[in-house]
Amino acid sequence: MFDSVQLAKLALLDKAGLQQLAQLAGVTTDPFGSTDNVVAYAFASLDGNHQWMEEAPLRPSVMGAVARSVDLPVPPEVVPGYDFKKGYATKNGFVPWKEGVREALFRKLFKGPLSPGVETPYEIGLAPVLPDTYPYRPCAAVPFPDSANFRCNDAQLTPWAAPTPPRQVPPEPLPGCSPRPGRPTCMVP
Repeated sequence: MFDSVQLAKLALLDKAGLQQLAQLAGVTTDPFGSTDNVVAYAFASLDGNHQWMEEAPLRPSVMGAVARSVDLPVPPEVVPGYDFKKGYATKNGFVPWKEGVREALFRKLFKGPLSPGVETPYEIGLAPVLPDTYPYRPCAAVPFPDSANFRCNDAQLTPWAAPTPPRQVPPEPLPGCSPRPGRPTCMVP
């Protein structure tokens, strides 16, 4: 939900707002160039996954099924500069993900992993849903890897631990109160 709200906020920024965002993030160049809406020209399809990446991870498949790559060619007259060969981004791409501003913009604006129950279930105490062979494995330490074939190593994983409930101290009985079996509290006369 957080990332959706962040993306909606970015969509509302005009050219001046985007430039101010870059300046506040410490970016010394103007990464947005002539872009007046960072969202409008970045994604060719919202139906895919990881649309900000030039090459998206394979689409997750049913456990045991062969992972499928993106390969849905679209004629250039339908969506110019986009062929669905590697990912779901347009030729322009998502500016905050571009090399050189990725740390200052994308990784500061968004929180990941995006789908902990799918991408990092072990970190929240769930069983895995993706096959062990699935190539894209972010983790809390590396929530947005640069590559569609990145896998966090065991040292980067944060093991899940059940939260310990706070210890409840029984209240002291009221003066003159004698709790009885079946009636552990006293009524004040």
